[in-house]
Amino acid sequence: MQFLKINRRHLLRRRVEDFIKTVYAEEYGASINDFPALLVALVDNNSKPVCAAGLRFSGDGFFSERYLSQPIDRILDQAWASSVGREQIAEVTSLVGAKPGVSLFLIKHIVVLLRQRSVSWAFFTATERLRAILRRNGVPVLDIGQTSIDCVEDPDQWGGYYDTNPRVVAVHDSMLSISEPPPPLDAGVAISA
Repeated sequence: MQFLKINRRHLLRRRVEDFIKTVYAEEYGASINDFPALLVALVDNNSKPVCAAGLRFSGDGFFSERYLSQPIDRILDQAWASSVGREQIAEVTSLVGAKPGVSLFLIKHIVVLLRQRSVSWAFFTATERLRAILRRNGVPVLDIGQTSIDCVEDPDQWGGYYDTNPRVVAVHDSMLSISEPPPPLDAGVAISA
């Protein structure tokens, strides 16, 4: 498998977006059409996505902030008892995988990419199943709060997603034990799976 960073002009952009749309439709009956400028994916030898997610940075606006009573940086300031700037935060969106467990490989690469960008916090909306996978694999998360379908503009497009008890969670870089050297930012990374 190969790790790719996919901007809006990337040749595989449509394929990765369609993969995310298909998984959300099959899993939740959802119709996802809004994607951040940067997607990341693991693709097989035929350039077929096996896992993908979106990444949003402070200048992009954070989708999951709609569920919170105050901006994410203020919540993290209080939870961490330390000043957290918005430029230190990224949001992981629409994480999907074609096979059980493959998401962990992508998460590892996301962590490395965020470290390269000096981003120390990641937050995301995690379903009950994703939170269980993270717990089983020793990835601690800070529970930030509950989500609500009432906070989204078009609730019908989300199908049964909100039936999965999604919660907003965050992870600080120091909570993770990934210490491998980062991949180059301008090249794909071969990984063993």
